[in-house]
Amino acid sequence: MKLTIIAQCCVDEETRNRNTALSAKWPEPKGEGHLAVVGGGPSIRHHIDTLRKWPGEIWAINGAYWWCKENGITATYFTVDPEAYLGEIIAGAHRAVLASHCDPSAFTVPDISCAKGDYPGPTSATAASLIAIKAGFTEVTWFGCESCYEDTTHAYENQPVPELLRIACNGGEYLVKPDLVLQAQVLSKVIRTAPHVFHEESGGLLRAMIEGGPEFDALAGTQLIHDTMREQEPHTETTRRD
Repeated sequence: MKLTIIAQCCVDEETRNRNTALSAKWPEPKGEGHLAVVGGGPSIRHHIDTLRKWPGEIWAINGAYWWCKENGITATYFTVDPEAYLGEIIAGAHRAVLASHCDPSAFTVPDISCAKGDYPGPTSATAASLIAIKAGFTEVTWFGCESCYEDTTHAYENQPVPELLRIACNGGEYLVKPDLVLQAQVLSKVIRTAPHVFHEESGGLLRAMIEGGPEFDALAGTQLIHDTMREQEPHTETTRRD
């Protein structure tokens, strides 16, 4: 079954505008060379040695930052998440690259850079493409951004997923959340457009879409997915005539 997924911001416009105004004083991120962007996908377990020896800077997304720290990998906390709970999960980080619309509670890290403007796609992983190039990096490689689940949802934890989908893409089947499908579609387009600049070492759905295109078929979904689809179906009003 074909399924259209549309991204919506998790906070309202007023909150985004407030956050952006409060973050204006922080400097933009700067960098050079080859950047690694590390997501929390299970595939990062296979790249610990590579990331420990990484010759450039590493941006680790949300919980992946703490996974890097536990595995002896030096990284910068990276996120574009605007929600209020960010202040709790970033506490204790020493260096961060945050979006200008991130919640003010996150701006307590000792060393902060603030990416201003709009970015592509629905997740921090997709936003990293433009932010990195604007910062001055000449190459970007994504790790742990396979955009699908394996034996666990993340390398460092297994979260419940009420909105779980099973999809088919390029000859394979993948367990995903809707936002991960959008992430893979955007990242695959970015990497296909400039393969001399953008690379991935993630595999999974991301690689399937790079090799075969962004099309997919929805094979099955949890009850929440079905309920949401029913709520969004157009309603037809009928008028009774006697």
